[in-house]
Amino acid sequence: MDRLRCRVPLGPLLGCFLLLLGPCRASCPRWSMGNVTEPQYEHIPGLESGLSFMSGIVQSFLGLVQPNPFPKDLIMSIVKNHTFSRKDINEVLQYEAGFLVCVAIGILYLLLMPLVGICFACCRCCGNCGGHMYQEQTKRMDCQRRLLYCFMFLITFIMLAGNVCMFLSSQSTTTTLQQAPDNTFTIMNNVQKYLKSLPEQVQSVENESFFTIDMVKSNLGNISFLLGSMIQRDVKGPLMPALDSVRNMSQVVKNTSDELSSLNVSLVTLQSQLTILQYNLTSVRIRINGTLSNPKCLYCNRYLAALDTMPQNMGFNVPNIYDIQSAVDIAQKADLDSKVKMGEDFINNIPQVVENKTESTVQSAQTKLQDVRKQINKMNVSFSMLDNVFQGFNNAKDFVNKTTPVVKSAEMYSWIVGVILCCLVLLVVICNIMGLLLGPWGLMPNAKPTERSCAANCGGNFLMAGVGFSFIFSWIFMLLVLILFLVGGNSYTMICKPWKSQEIYEIIDQSDLNFSTLLGFKGQLSLQQIYRDCQQNQPLWPTLHLEDAVDLNAYLNISKYADEIWSSFDKTNITIPTITLMTSETAVQLKNITNIIGQLDLQQTDYFSNLSANLTNMADQLQNLSNVQPDSSIKYELAQEAQDLRNIISMANNITSNLIILKHIKAIVSNMNVTVEDVLTKVAAAQIFLNHNLTDLVKRDSRIYVGCQIEIFKIFADWANMTITQQIGRCGPVAEALNSVEVIVCSKFIGSLNGFWFSLGWCTIFLIPSIILSVKLAKFYRRMKYSDFYESSIPMFQLPRPTVKPS
Repeated sequence: MDRLRCRVPLGPLLGCFLLLLGPCRASCPRWSMGNVTEPQYEHIPGLESGLSFMSGIVQSFLGLVQPNPFPKDLIMSIVKNHTFSRKDINEVLQYEAGFLVCVAIGILYLLLMPLVGICFACCRCCGNCGGHMYQEQTKRMDCQRRLLYCFMFLITFIMLAGNVCMFLSSQSTTTTLQQAPDNTFTIMNNVQKYLKSLPEQVQSVENESFFTIDMVKSNLGNISFLLGSMIQRDVKGPLMPALDSVRNMSQVVKNTSDELSSLNVSLVTLQSQLTILQYNLTSVRIRINGTLSNPKCLYCNRYLAALDTMPQNMGFNVPNIYDIQSAVDIAQKADLDSKVKMGEDFINNIPQVVENKTESTVQSAQTKLQDVRKQINKMNVSFSMLDNVFQGFNNAKDFVNKTTPVVKSAEMYSWIVGVILCCLVLLVVICNIMGLLLGPWGLMPNAKPTERSCAANCGGNFLMAGVGFSFIFSWIFMLLVLILFLVGGNSYTMICKPWKSQEIYEIIDQSDLNFSTLLGFKGQLSLQQIYRDCQQNQPLWPTLHLEDAVDLNAYLNISKYADEIWSSFDKTNITIPTITLMTSETAVQLKNITNIIGQLDLQQTDYFSNLSANLTNMADQLQNLSNVQPDSSIKYELAQEAQDLRNIISMANNITSNLIILKHIKAIVSNMNVTVEDVLTKVAAAQIFLNHNLTDLVKRDSRIYVGCQIEIFKIFADWANMTITQQIGRCGPVAEALNSVEVIVCSKFIGSLNGFWFSLGWCTIFLIPSIILSVKLAKFYRRMKYSDFYESSIPMFQLPRPTVKPS
C-alpha cells in the first residue's frame, strides 16, 4: 500500500536537529506528516445527465394523480405488525385513490374501445355510422372540411410527437438495461475499494506510529551526536575565541623569540658603532676647543659659545632586550600549545561524556517507548466483519454475472416490444398523414362526390384504415399502459420519491432493523444522518460516532510517558568536568612581558637626525672661519676639524640607516602587547563561562533536546488524532454509490419506463378524437355512391334529387 508520505531518511532527520544549534535553537524542527491516501475510484459514464427528458412531465402528472404525502406511519405500522388490518387496507386505498381512478378510467377505456369498435363495424356493415356512401351538400361543407382538417392535423401532430417520445423513452430504457451490469460492477468495485482502504488507512496510521517511536529511539541512541553536538556547539561559542587567541599568542611568542635572537647580533654591532662614534666626537671636540682657544685664531672667541652646544657625550643608548628575551623564553616554556590542545580535547570529548552520563537514562527511556508502542498497538481495530461484506459483494458479482444474459435478453425483448408498439402507433399516424396528404391533393372543387379522384378516395380510405387500426390496437395499448402505469407510477411514488427525499432512510431508522447492531457498534445510529454525512464526504469517526465506542485519547495520550521521560532526563546530572585554560603563573608571565615592554624606551630613533643637523652647522661655521684666518696653520687646523665633523656626520648617517632594527623591535613589542591583552581578556571570559555558565548551558540544552523528542510525539499524536477523526474513511464513495444506484434505477430506468407508458397513454387517449375526426373527415374525400343536389347562387353542378331516399 502507498505510504502516507515520503519517509524522512534518518540521516537528514538527525541533521534537522543541528538547526537547534543555530540562532533558532529554541524551536524544534517541524515537518508535515501528510494525509492518508484515497483510492482511485472508477467513473460511471452517463450518470451526469440526471433525469430523463420526460421525467418533468411524468412527475408532474404523478403529482396530480398522487398528491398525498409519503405514508411513513402506514408503512411503519405494516412493518411492525407484519399484517394488514382493515384500517391499513382503507389507508392504502385512500393513498392509492388517484391511481385507482386512473385504473378505472383505463379499464373503462379497455372495455369500451373494443365494444365500440365492434358496434361501429357492425353499424357500418349495415350502412349506418357513416357507412352509407352518401354526402349531403350544404353551404358550410367546405368550412366544415377545413375545420375538421385542421383539428385532424393537430391531433395527428400530437400523436406523432407522442410516438417520438415513445421511441426515445424505449431507447433510453434499452440503453439503461444494456449498461446496467457494467454500471453495477463499477459501483460494487468502488464500494469494495472503499471498504478495502479502511484497514489500510488504519494500518498506515499504526505504521506511522511505529516509525515515530523508532525515530525517537534512534534519536536517543544517537544522543552523543544530537545532544552532545548541541552542547559542543554552545561551548565552542565562548571557548573557541579564547583558544584561537592562545594559539595566536603561542605563535607570536615563538616568532618573537626567534626574531629577538637574531636581533641581539645586530644590536651588538650597533653598540660598537656607537662607541666609535662617541670616541671620535669627543676627540674632535677637544681639538676644536684647542684651536679656537689659540690666540692666533682670529675671531675665534665668538665661536667658543657655539662649541658648547656641541654634544660632549652620546645621548643615545641601545635598548636592552635581554629582559624581553628572558620573559619571552619563560612564556615559551609555558607551552601554550598544550593549553590549546587541552581545550580542543575538552570540546571534542563532550559527546562521549554526554553519552556516558546518560546511558542508564536512555535505556530507561527506550523501555518506556516500548510501552508506548504496546499502548498504540491496542488501538488496532478488527475489520473481520468486512470479510463477510466482501464475500457478499463477491456473491453479488456472481449473481450479476449469472443474470447478465437474462438482462441482455430482457433488454432485447424490451427493445423489440418498444419498437413494435412504436410502429403500431406510427401505423395509425402514417394512415392519418397519408389521408391528410392524399385527400386534399386529390380533391377537386368542381368534382361531384360520386366522381372524386382516386387520390382523394385513397386519402379517405387511409383515414378509415387508421380508424380500423385504432380500434384494433387501442385496447392493447391501454392494457400495457395500465400495467406499466401501476408498476412505474407506484415505483416512483413509493420508492424513488422517498429515496430522493431521504424519507426511506427515516423509515429504516424507525424500523426494527438496528443498523448499529449490523455494523457491530454500540448506541443508535441514524441511517439518514449517516447518508447526509457521507454526501458531504465526512470521515467515519464523526459519521458513526466512534467516540462513543473508542476512547481515542486513551491510546494517543502520551503525556504520562512523556512526563516520565522528561522526569528521568531532568534528574540526570550531566556534569562535564571543567578545565583551566591558563594558570595564574602563566598569566603573570604574560603580564610581565607587557610590564617589560612598558619600560622599554624606543623613542630615540630620531636622535641621529638632530645630531647630524647640529654637526653640519658646526662644520659649516668652522669652514667659514678657516677662510678668514691669516695664519695658515690655524686655517689648516680649522679646515681639517670641519672635515672630521663631516666624517662623523657620515658615520652618524650610517648608524641611522641601521636603526631600522629598533623599529622592527618596536613593531614586535607593540604586537606582543596587543596579543597579550587579547589573550588575557578572552581567556578570562572563557574561564568565567566554564566555571559559572557551563552547568546551566548543559541543563538548558538537555531540556531542549528532550523537549524536541516529546514534541515529535505530540506532533504524531495531533496528526494521528486529526487523521483518524477527520480523514480516515471519508464515506463520500458510499453516498456516491447510493446516488448512482438511485440515478440508474429511478432517474434512468423507472424514469424512462414512466416516460414510455406516459407517451403511449398520450397516443392512446388521442386515438379517440383521431377516430372521430377521421370518420367525419373521410366523408369529404371518399368517392360516394349516391349524389345530392345543392342549389347555390353560383351553380357548380346539377344533381338530380331522387324522390325516394333508398334505405
